[in-house]
Amino acid sequence: MKMFIFNSFFWGALLIVFGVVLIIKYIFNIDFPVIRTFFALFIILLGIQILIGNRGKQSQNCMFAESNFDYVENQGEYNCVFGKSTLDLSNIEITENTNVKLSCAFGEFIVKINPESNIEINSSSAFGNLTLPNKNSHNFGSGNFRTKNFDKNKPYLKIKADVAFGNMEIKPY
Repeated sequence: MKMFIFNSFFWGALLIVFGVVLIIKYIFNIDFPVIRTFFALFIILLGIQILIGNRGKQSQNCMFAESNFDYVENQGEYNCVFGKSTLDLSNIEITENTNVKLSCAFGEFIVKINPESNIEINSSSAFGNLTLPNKNSHNFGSGNFRTKNFDKNKPYLKIKADVAFGNMEIKPY
């Protein structure tokens, strides 16, 4: 597993932000500590990676972009950081118990589900908004949702959804 800290995207994004900070400092004559800002950004990006990092499962990531994800069998995680993503889970056939982890940090994540499928959602949010298919939403704390025909004795899709400083909407489709 490749560590995020050695990823070229990480260093590229960090250096671009560092360059923008230098331009702002010298062109607009705004006085602030560049090295401290660079170090703070490094810590923030590292913290985001630790929160949503790959934990041995395959994942699809959207960072600083817009992405449309399709469900891929055995795909463990879908992450959206500083971007906008859509994931369509409405057409999947559930033949065995399946776990999917969704994470959104500083972005917007829309997830489509089939309300007739056997689905359980466990969600948590901190400084963000998470809206469940029944239109219940929470900004802090956690929530749970099961589709109306949920049967724990049949194969089901278990979704773990986490939001920090972002917006996630899980809606019937």
